Amino acid sequence: MNKKSKTKNSRKKHLKLILFTNIIALLLVTPSLSLAFPIGSGVRFHTSSGYFTFTNLITVGSTIYMNGGWNLTNIHLTGDDEALSYAWITVSAGHLQISHLIYKKRFEATITAPSGTIVTIQLKLSKWTTTTPKSVKINNQYYKAMSRSMQEFNNAQYTTWYWKSGILYLKVKTSSTIPIVIDWAETPPSPAPPSPPAPPTPPTPTPPALPQNILETIQATITQLIQCITTLTLTEWVIILIAIIIIIIILKSRD
Repeated sequence: MNKKSKTKNSRKKHLKLILFTNIIALLLVTPSLSLAFPIGSGVRFHTSSGYFTFTNLITVGSTIYMNGGWNLTNIHLTGDDEALSYAWITVSAGHLQISHLIYKKRFEATITAPSGTIVTIQLKLSKWTTTTPKSVKINNQYYKAMSRSMQEFNNAQYTTWYWKSGILYLKVKTSSTIPIVIDWAETPPSPAPPSPPAPPTPPTPTPPALPQNILETIQATITQLIQCITTLTLTEWVIILIAIIIIIIILKSRD
């Protein structure tokens, strides 16, 4: 019995060893094998001097810290209409909160940092490694022209962007929380044409001023006429009235 029992134990140990060896061999032969796992919203991905978060749940195949940023593979952000095979992101001197990695071909996020801080972001998405963004909108303002060179971008102390080798470089001078939208589908809207100027209002014509001597003559004449009228007697008023009536009769008879 003791001999049989020892034989059974030996077989069990041998089977366990074979099973363990096969598992190790499987992992060595298929190093890329991974399962998608969820990461809740608000989880911080820290970089050297900043960090980024997601507003919604994400599922990823792997998370690897490389080149000063995080490389997330087989990533899908809840609310996006596509998944990405990878997204590499780094941020310095601020908090980048990502609401969309790729939704209608747009990347949307907000940046938070003390006012006046220069926040630098680098972003590489598997979908857009060869395509320059069609529009970059930062703090509700479109930035149509990017920096002319990497050196100009590095020296900038203002809001700007640059594109090189599939990486989008952003510099944002903050004033609290700044929204950013990177669009690979639509170009910035054209500015509305200026309104035509209103026609000038014509000046109100003013009657020409009478010379001073004419005004004085008219005033003197009116004064004399009033004095004459006030000195007329009743008889003189009757004679004037009869004369007016005669003149009217003569004028009517001519008609």
